[in-house]
Amino acid sequence: MSGTFPARPGTALDSTTLTGAKIQNLNADGGLFYLKVTSATFNASMPLVETTGSGDDTVKYSHGDKPYYDITLQGVMLATRAVGLANLTQQINATGGAEVTLDFKFSNLAAHQFTAMPVIVTQCQIQYDPKLPVVGVALSLKSMLAADKGLSGALSS
Repeated sequence: MSGTFPARPGTALDSTTLTGAKIQNLNADGGLFYLKVTSATFNASMPLVETTGSGDDTVKYSHGDKPYYDITLQGVMLATRAVGLANLTQQINATGGAEVTLDFKFSNLAAHQFTAMPVIVTQCQIQYDPKLPVVGVALSLKSMLAADKGLSGALSS
């Protein structure tokens, strides 16, 4: 891992930018991966099991304590910079936890952003056109948070 890869058109997460994403490896060197987001999809699901017994009067359900998130981010980075895929190669720490976090900003409102969401990047696609100053990047990510977490604030614990 190496340090920051400023491969982005402008800065992704400053107060003048409406949307952006920062993906950071939590290793000691803290490699960064910036993406100017043009499209984002967050799909959440909760495992659910019917637990109705033969003598129960009503239907009963039980569910897990962590929703599963499938995340797709599409955006652009400067074509003259390294994309920084090396920052995403070591994603799981020795205890099996996610070593990579995602910061995302939906708008300038504090309620529309979150930080330190533990994620694992499962796929990266890069689209290059030599006539353009940017490369297209699409990332697929997975995350699992505690059930009391929403998509706002610090999600690290």
